[in-house]
Amino acid sequence: MNKISVVIISYNEERCISNAIESVLDLCKEIILIDSGSTDATLEIAMQYELVKIRKSAFENYANQRNKGIEAASCPWILMLDADEVVSAELANHIRTTVLESGVSYQVKRRNYIWGKWLDNATGKDFQVRIFENHVNLRYHRPVHEQLSGLTRLVRLKGHLSHYPKISTTEIIEKQNKYTSLECESKDFKNTSYFVLFFKPFYTFISILLIKGAWRDGLRGLCWSFIVLTYEIFKSIKIIEKRNNWK
Repeated sequence: MNKISVVIISYNEERCISNAIESVLDLCKEIILIDSGSTDATLEIAMQYELVKIRKSAFENYANQRNKGIEAASCPWILMLDADEVVSAELANHIRTTVLESGVSYQVKRRNYIWGKWLDNATGKDFQVRIFENHVNLRYHRPVHEQLSGLTRLVRLKGHLSHYPKISTTEIIEKQNKYTSLECESKDFKNTSYFVLFFKPFYTFISILLIKGAWRDGLRGLCWSFIVLTYEIFKSIKIIEKRNNWK
């Protein structure tokens, strides 16, 4: 079996953490849980599993949390998993039977289960690098929508990650506010034209709804398209606010 450390970052994940952990128990040698101060039963649940090693770390940004998990891992391979994700049986079997190659990182398809339905059209072809070598050159950057740097060759695995985000209007607003602020702080948008700032949100909306085919997901797909629209609008307004030093 491949020697894999699973890394999970968490904050108040009692709803889903056990499902995430149980989906990888037979795939790894250890599970590194980087927790940023959960106040619910997340840690109590995680401590019930012998493979789980808990590390408490104050939240700075998502990339740093993931990197701390990598640095705490002892195995030569990393499987990065979100607390609200589950490894499908097909993906687990492919990981189990695949001989992981040095110099190769592995992409996994993620399916998003939102409002009681798989939104395969609205959320697009969501492929993410989730299995990679525990190497000093492979680290996450960007504080939100984080990505791995140092990637070379990519291979896609069969199966998928099932993503079960907790969606409510209140949580969407809170998350959009947090994510757009992190994104605006981390990037230099001074050369982005006002034309782009004002019209990109609407282009993104039309792209998701019509080109990606979110309309095929019915009312849920339409609502998801509006969520992405509002995210881009919030981001544009915050960029303008920052650029003009509005207080």
